[in-house]
Amino acid sequence: MNAFPKISLIVPTYNVQDYVATCLESLTQQTLKDIEIVIVDDGSTDNTKLIVERYADSDARISLVSQENLGTSVARNVGLRRSSGEYVLFVDSDDWISPDACESLYDRACSENIDLLIYDYCFVYHDKKVFRNCHLPIGITSGISYLERALERDKLTLSPCNKLIRRELAERID
Repeated sequence: MNAFPKISLIVPTYNVQDYVATCLESLTQQTLKDIEIVIVDDGSTDNTKLIVERYADSDARISLVSQENLGTSVARNVGLRRSSGEYVLFVDSDDWISPDACESLYDRACSENIDLLIYDYCFVYHDKKVFRNCHLPIGITSGISYLERALERDKLTLSPCNKLIRRELAERID
């Protein structure tokens, strides 16, 4: 594995003991193995941290950062600073991604020299799937200027969780 992984998966956690194992299973089972998984525990008071520690003990790609409860945005920024991947992918702790997500996103980003790849996603709520389309022509943007235009037109989901971001761009937005 390279000193700098291809993708850093950054997961803020706070009292998600019922969901975090499913999230971590989806991350550790990625077909792209050259990844790092940075978990930032934001002061959980349940068993979240213990569950993450068990996964970290069995997978060297996982690192755990603990902090007092400062909120999701702070936790994501801490994760960004503690990570080193060429690209960054934020994942919420109650989400999961398909096994080939990292490989597919990384291959597309590299083949088309993309700074920011925005992709559609699906909400699952009470066994119902609701697909969210990001309203972009082909789901891909490159560079900050397109991002700013999309925001002006209210055509972009503001959650960071459906975006693969080149590190240099993510650090500029931080």
